Amino acid sequence: PQRGKGMQLMRMAADNARQIFAEQSKQEKSWETLAGSLEKFLKLRHRPDTVECLDISNFAGKQPVGSLVCFIRGEKEKSRFRHYRIRGKNEPDDYAMMHEVLERRLKIGLEKDNLPDLLLLDGGKGQLNIAVNVLARFGLLNRVDVVAIAKEKQDEGEKLFRPGRKNPVLLPSHSPAQLYLMRIRDESHRFGITFHRKLRNKATLHSRLNELQGIGEKRKALLLKKLGSYKRIMAATIDELSAVPGIGRKTAESVYGQLHQGQDE
Repeated sequence: PQRGKGMQLMRMAADNARQIFAEQSKQEKSWETLAGSLEKFLKLRHRPDTVECLDISNFAGKQPVGSLVCFIRGEKEKSRFRHYRIRGKNEPDDYAMMHEVLERRLKIGLEKDNLPDLLLLDGGKGQLNIAVNVLARFGLLNRVDVVAIAKEKQDEGEKLFRPGRKNPVLLPSHSPAQLYLMRIRDESHRFGITFHRKLRNKATLHSRLNELQGIGEKRKALLLKKLGSYKRIMAATIDELSAVPGIGRKTAESVYGQLHQGQDE
């Protein structure tokens, strides 16, 4: 179009395209600089385009969960975020839990050919050694770089541990490379804590339902079948509870009273 609204739309489209390409070019240059810094300071074998970070969450060993987050070229890749219900341990043993999750992740990574360039661990030398052993077992030490990041203590700064190096790598506190690794570590921690809290709440509600007095397993099953979850049972009114087939008004009042005992009406 040479005139009118069509021409105006074409100009707007061209302006938008220029802005988008300029922003993409800026992001690309920014990532190239950041990736180069990580390679240089950490002496990585590979360009860290794909970084995965593993964090272990548990409460005194209960409901242990492994949380894996993925960043590709500086941005979150949520389709590759994963939670792992840990099977082998139910007591505090972070090393054994990390070992289990890493084995499961690397096995799938080999099968699907989607291994990260850099594996980041929330922890210190102990976690690093676990990862090195598991990578060696799968023959991946030369294919996947690994770094452990330990939280700051007593204003010492974040410490980065690498295989074959006795002392930690200490980067300037405000360096883009360190801030990027901290961002990934913090995201894995947030992702893990959110899921772990959900499991704990579910377990607490399950326990409260099992402790109900005067309510047999059959009626508990009826409540779950009709309302769908422990959370919905907790949120139900007396009328909603009594509407469940097999649960009369008297039983509904008893269930409600026991579940909400000590709370304001």
